[in-house]
This record gives sequence, C-alpha cells and structure tokens, in this order.
Amino acid sequence: MAATQFIRDGSHTNLVLQKWKQRMFKHALVHNSLKSFMGPSDENVIQVDKDFTKAKGDKMTFALRALDNSDGQGDDGIYEGNESAMVFYDNSVQIHERGHSIKLNGKMTEQRTIIKLRPQGKNTLGEWYSRVLANDIVSALSNLPTMKLAGVVTGAVASGSSGSTSPVTVNQTAIASGSSKRKFFGGYSGTTLTSVADDGLITSATTHRFGTGVISHVKRMAMTHVEPVASAGTVYSPIRPIMVDGKKMFLMLISRWQAKDLRNETAWLQAQREANIRGNKNPIFSGAMGIWDNVIIHESDYIHTRYGENGVTVSEYFDTTGDACASGIYVARGLFLGAQAALVAFGQLPSWVEKIHDYKTKYGIHTDVIYGVKKSIFNSVEFGCITVDTAISPT
Repeated sequence: MAATQFIRDGSHTNLVLQKWKQRMFKHALVHNSLKSFMGPSDENVIQVDKDFTKAKGDKMTFALRALDNSDGQGDDGIYEGNESAMVFYDNSVQIHERGHSIKLNGKMTEQRTIIKLRPQGKNTLGEWYSRVLANDIVSALSNLPTMKLAGVVTGAVASGSSGSTSPVTVNQTAIASGSSKRKFFGGYSGTTLTSVADDGLITSATTHRFGTGVISHVKRMAMTHVEPVASAGTVYSPIRPIMVDGKKMFLMLISRWQAKDLRNETAWLQAQREANIRGNKNPIFSGAMGIWDNVIIHESDYIHTRYGENGVTVSEYFDTTGDACASGIYVARGLFLGAQAALVAFGQLPSWVEKIHDYKTKYGIHTDVIYGVKKSIFNSVEFGCITVDTAISPT
C-alpha cells in the first residue's frame, strides 16, 4: 500500500513528480548526441527557444541573421545616411505534442515497487526522448522523413524512414529546385574530387566516397558570395560560421561509414596526428573525430542512408523518385552546418506522470513534450546547411 500512497495526489507527491521530471529531462540532455551544438543564441548551430513554456502559442518565429556584406566607408567617408540595415529572415516553427509511456507487467513478473521504477523509468524515457529529438533534428536538416529508431536501410524492401511523412514535430520544408549550391553529390578519391548532378549518378563505390577533398570543397561552397563562372553571377548569401574559442569554424555530421572512409585516408590521419584537438575544453569538441580545414567532424547515428535496387521505393531515393540511387550503390547524406542551421521551439518541456493500472498491480510512467524542429530557410533556400551525399560501403 505504501507504493500506492506514493502515487496519490498531494503536495508531497507533486514535489516528487517535479523532481523526477527534472531528472528525466536532465538525463535526456546528457544523452543527446547533439547537445553541444544546441543553445539559445543565433550563433549556435541549433538554436533553441523555450519562450512558449512560459506563454501560450503554437507557432514560434525565429529571426535568422544574415552576414553583413556592405563595403563600409573609406577615408573621410560619410557614415550618416550610408548605414546598412541588419538583414533578418523570418522562420516560423510549428510545435506539436510527442509522448511515450512505459509499463511494468506486474508484481510477480517484475517484483519492483514504484520507488525502484522511477530511476529505471527516468533512464528509459530520458534515453528515448534524447534519441527522438536528435533524430528529428538530423531528419529536418536532411529534409527527409524521420528514420525509424529500430533500424536502418538494408535494401529496397526495408525502408529506413517512417514513410512519406514525418512525425508532426518535424516541420517539413519546401526547398527551391534551384538551390543546388546547398547540395553536394559525389566524392573524393586520392587527390580527385568528383561532383555529379544528383545522387542517382553516384555510380562508383570507389571514386564517389567521402574524404578531405569533399570537406574542403563543401566549405568553399558555404563561403561563396558569387558563383565564379561566366554563366552565373548571382549574389549568394554565405553560410555564417560558428565561433569556437575565437575561431571561425563549421560543423559536419557524417555517418559511421563516411567516417570509416575518412579514417582510411592518409591525409586525414596525418593531420590528426600532427594537429588534432589537444586539451580543448570547449564542449563542441567533445566526441569529435577531429578537424579538417576548420571544419569539426562528428559522427552521427542518425544520418540517413539509401540503397539503389533499380526501383523508386522510399529506401532508394532522398528527395524525389527521379533521384533514385544507382543500382547496387549505398549513399549516405552527411550534413555541413553553420550558425542557425536548425531551429527547435519548445512549448512544454518533458512531463512526468505516474499511474497504477489493473487493481494497483501494474505501474507505469508517461512523458510528453511539446516542441517543433525545422531546417532554417531563406527565400526557399537552406540558410545554414549543405547536404552532402557520398557513396558508402557498409557491407
């Protein structure tokens, strides 16, 4: 009966539930693989806003701060009247509810009281939420439906995504068809970079692999103001870097298999031996593979993978059925990121609810959270992200 009393309403119980809610949320943050890149500032890779936890609303608007590209004034120049306006792009994030519950089978099966259930529930629901949020963020950045947490793509029969639609917490974003400067398809082999039109043309499992040449090339795509060819000249807003210990840097999330290719490259191995991160306490470096060309490289378990089998099933293409992967080729979608690449809005932080079922013999815990995740967009073009599709060999 003591366990039953612990779950009844009352001021003491409310304090206990509040404590376990906070513990579960803290546990979720600790286990979120993207936590080092998240924060309230517009200088974070993933900008987080919790304003709606204090006020009502279902759509939060973020201001995306573009780089100031004005020339300024020279000697004895006139400043008054020649000021440049700060340029912001508005992005709205729709928030929705996402929840999950766990329940023990019964007294004889589990032989646990409600007291012992709490720490186990904290770990289970905290880890679940940390994975769900990280998966939502990576999927939003990839502009794809969320990947199933239970597994990844192994062929055309088994889809690694949740289907044609994401959970409502992921804001699906319309990307302009002409936003090719925010996409890279191809790879690097030896000293040769190969860039192709789309992932369907990634036909080589050897020359279209991930490497240092891809990192350097995509970084320069991110920093480009004007396309350096005669047929084009449109000013293109560069991706704003993040500041890490006073240095301008970018972040790149890659799959385990892209990381494997990178580790097999002599130039990468030599660079990490001679100039890898040593003793830096900035949390963004925690768990990083290393740095190349001022791009911090992190592996992620949530990077999307596709495999071509001469069809157009969900597991064979990233964006449209016309971009199905070439037959027999695995392709992973890495993410090159700058400031404000993704936006996360919270309407309610995770809750903690306890309940006794079936004549007080089975105990359960529930959590729900209200939030939304979106890829930052300006003029229907990615604001702080370049998707990087390369061939991989997971077999």
